[in-house]
Amino acid sequence: MKNKMPILSIIITSKNTEKYIAQSVDSIVSQKFYSPEKIEIIVVDDLSDDNTINVIENLSSRKYFKVIQNNHSCGPGGSRNIGLREATGRYVAYLDGDDFFSDNYLSALYPYLEETKYEILVFNYSRFHDGDNRVYEKSNVGVEIDTQYTAAWNKVVKRSLALKSLFLEDNVKWEDVYYTVVLNMNSKSINLIPESLYFYRRRMGSLSYDHNDIQGHEDIVRIFQSLVSKYSLHVFKESSELRKLFNKQFFAHAILAIGSNPNDMVAHNVTTKILRSFRVLNSKKIPIYGTGLIRFIKNNFIMALLKIKLYSLANAILKLTQ
Repeated sequence: MKNKMPILSIIITSKNTEKYIAQSVDSIVSQKFYSPEKIEIIVVDDLSDDNTINVIENLSSRKYFKVIQNNHSCGPGGSRNIGLREATGRYVAYLDGDDFFSDNYLSALYPYLEETKYEILVFNYSRFHDGDNRVYEKSNVGVEIDTQYTAAWNKVVKRSLALKSLFLEDNVKWEDVYYTVVLNMNSKSINLIPESLYFYRRRMGSLSYDHNDIQGHEDIVRIFQSLVSKYSLHVFKESSELRKLFNKQFFAHAILAIGSNPNDMVAHNVTTKILRSFRVLNSKKIPIYGTGLIRFIKNNFIMALLKIKLYSLANAILKLTQ
């Protein structure tokens, strides 16, 4: 008798997460609705040089999931693609190896997974500080692309759709932005689950929390250019949702780059490239961000200061208004 298809494949990506990977896996296998037949777990390790693999191999639940060790560094996007190609579930979800799911993750998802009506399910998340486990942000996402939050891990997606919406594989940062856009471009149906189902750990040493990687903020330009090449600039200029999404991205990465050191030439060069893409997207249009009037005025004022290279002034105003 042929085995039934799992209802959900969960792909966990790990990179030096020896302290956290056990909690990530346990947040799945300890759930009431978990069974190995219905929930497939695939761990993809991206050349960890700590004890992550040993921790994984010694888990009591090890027999219930597959482990893939990359033979070269693929980054989060490439690792997710590797896991996706191995997945057999009707739907797929992603979990970072230092984060974990809420206790009701599977119970909240199950009715939608069995119904199979929607191609994408979006849900809320909570951010917490590593160490004291203090939650400092609870999201309020929506179904519009500029309000979903550009993360792979707050979405569950039909595998057939995910296979048409692969991540960039050139070790680029902010790969989730590319994935979110392509996913929405390819999708016909999406639904919001209002519960907060994911806990995102903010910690020193993670790929997304490296304040010294000023150059990494330039990758948002590469993401934008890749998407423009795929769909055309016209598509992005004529979509208010896509313009809001990328204007928020350009603003965030410009101020993060310049905020690390307003006098640093690398930061100046990265900011200049981001502003160039910002101008291309908003040519002959008023930049929109999907925020209130006061923030709209502040954002455009800051971007104007950056354009005329008043970096220190822009940074000072940002610190005063945060």
